[in-house]
Amino acid sequence: MAHGQTWSEEEVKALIEIWSDENICQLLVTTHKNNEVYKLISEKMKAVGFPRTVGQCRTKVKKLRQQYIKIRDMLRKSGSSGDERDKFPLYDELDAILGSRPTSSPQHIWTTGKNVHRFALH
Repeated sequence: MAHGQTWSEEEVKALIEIWSDENICQLLVTTHKNNEVYKLISEKMKAVGFPRTVGQCRTKVKKLRQQYIKIRDMLRKSGSSGDERDKFPLYDELDAILGSRPTSSPQHIWTTGKNVHRFALH
């Protein structure tokens, strides 16, 4: 498949279903170098009949996340009706994945001897 090839609705739904898996979500939040996570997503996509590369999966997840954040922020600012939401039919599915999480949760890790301290910025 070519890198720029359009994703079918079925592919996107399969990707969202894989992405919504609690283990995948947790790995994406906690893994700094998440290439292995996207490799897992790519393998799961292949298993359901959609051969997508690691890069294609990463790019699509990022684009879907950006679209979701854009619509979410517009809804919050304007308090608008669901017009914008209606233009993005995947909003509710992505809200189930991203709605309860901060849009970015950088992990700062300091190691002092054997102790590792983690905290997320909100």
